[in-house]
Amino acid sequence: FMSIVSDNDLGRILGMPPGGYSNTWEWFEVLTFPGTGEPVAGFMWSIGHTIRPNGDVLEGNPALVDDWIPLSPQNADEYYGLLLGRAWDYLEGVGF
Repeated sequence: FMSIVSDNDLGRILGMPPGGYSNTWEWFEVLTFPGTGEPVAGFMWSIGHTIRPNGDVLEGNPALVDDWIPLSPQNADEYYGLLLGRAWDYLEGVGF
């Protein structure tokens, strides 16, 4: 979603960068020993890429944030308030 906002200049992104992936075409498998259910190995199937609106592959290439606001143990309780406050400040600055 953030790559759509960023690549089409639909809004300002603040907070932390998104993961830069789409799990639409990925899933995990666990191989088990027959008759026991004990796991032998796990792997992930991946059969496609998600293309961002700017033409880049999304996986490993997240949209950049305009206003970096990291989440930390010190601000965890007020993090969403910080994001809303920064968004409000931006909107006031552009005359909203």
